[in-house]
Amino acid sequence: MGIPEDVAKSRWCPFARVPGKGGTAANRDPEGHRTYSTACIASDCMAWRWDTAERDGLRVRAIAGYCGLAGRPLSRDEVEYT
Repeated sequence: MGIPEDVAKSRWCPFARVPGKGGTAANRDPEGHRTYSTACIASDCMAWRWDTAERDGLRVRAIAGYCGLAGRPLSRDEVEYT
């Protein structure tokens, strides 16, 4: 259910901050646009959680994950619609 790390790194992170004017910090530029500097850093972030792995004998290679700050993503089968 996770996404590949390279895809995550192309997504905006609402928790990332860049220095602004007067000692402030923001996650968008003054016009309100996302900046590359506020992209997800995937496994370089303490909140990153690996979700999907491939086994090759005794070795395991992680291939996908998700942001742990938002909780584990649910599949459509896990959601109860009312």
